Formats: sequence, structure tokens, C-alpha cells
Amino acid sequence: MQLGEVAALVSQDRREEAISRLRRLAREGHSRAQLYLGWMYGSGEAGEIDHDVALRWYGVSAASGDPVGQFYYGCALFHLRGKDDGVRWLQRSAAQDYAPALYYEGLLSERGEGIEKDSEHAEDCLRRAAELGHGKAKVRLRRAELAKRNLWAPVRRLMVLWDAFRFGFTVDLEPDDKNMLG
Repeated sequence: MQLGEVAALVSQDRREEAISRLRRLAREGHSRAQLYLGWMYGSGEAGEIDHDVALRWYGVSAASGDPVGQFYYGCALFHLRGKDDGVRWLQRSAAQDYAPALYYEGLLSERGEGIEKDSEHAEDCLRRAAELGHGKAKVRLRRAELAKRNLWAPVRRLMVLWDAFRFGFTVDLEPDDKNMLG
């Protein structure tokens, strides 16, 4: 039984069977099954949302060294239990060059949220995430680069929107951006 088969069961609305198979794989030490179980309980795909069960499965996956499990566990801890523990797990994931963790650590460092405010560290994390292909990190770095050039604001905003289009996602517009676009 592989995770692809479990995903097929979920898409066929056979969640109980999927959860049963995931539990078996998780107990056998399959870190992605542990992660997926955590996600199912945390998102309500397993029925009622149960953050305690989700945290437990994320934690088991994270403890196995899986950077994706560490990222999800860190995010869940950060938002549900406390920033300090969450940041530690996010940093473990980022240390393994998991791009979403690097991006998130960069944002936290940029804001000084749960981690010391450090613009150089933030830029380093964002640059590493961008080098690994993280689209939002690329756009954020591009926006910072354009701001340093002090380009005329509407031109700068259009360039950011163009980059977002190229990388395939939307960007949150600032109030002035919305006025510019009509």
C-alpha cells in the first residue's frame, strides 16, 4: 500500500479505509503517512478537526527527520502552542533546505516574529528558498530589489505582478495597487 493508493481512497470518499491504511503505514514508521494523518486530522478530512491528534502525528513525522514533517509540525506548534517550539522545528526543516521552511523562516526573521529580527538573515533565507524554486520567495526578493532601485511605484507594482504571473500565483495587492488597476 502506497500513499498514492490512500489518496485515491480519499478522492473516492472512502476516508475510513484511507485512515485505517494510513494508521498501519504510520505505525510501520512511514513518515509521510504520519504527516498525511496529521494533515487529515488538522484539516478535518478525518472527520472533526482534532488539533491534538494532528500535532501528535506531525510530531512523530518530524521526529523521524522528515523536513516536510518538521515544517508542518513547526507551523502547527507556532500557531497552536507557542512560537518558540514552532520556530525550532521550522529551523530544523529549513536546515535541510526545505524551501517552504526557508521562506517562512525568512518572513519570521524579517518581522521579528518568534525569532530575532534580522534583515540579513531574512534575505539569506528568502534567497535560498528562491534558489530552490520557491515562487513567493522569488517575488518577495524581486519586490525588495525594485524598492531599492526607487522606481516609479506603478511601474514597480506592474513588474511584481508580472513576476507573479510568470511564477503562477497571485500576489496580495496593496491599496495603491488596487487603485492603479482600476
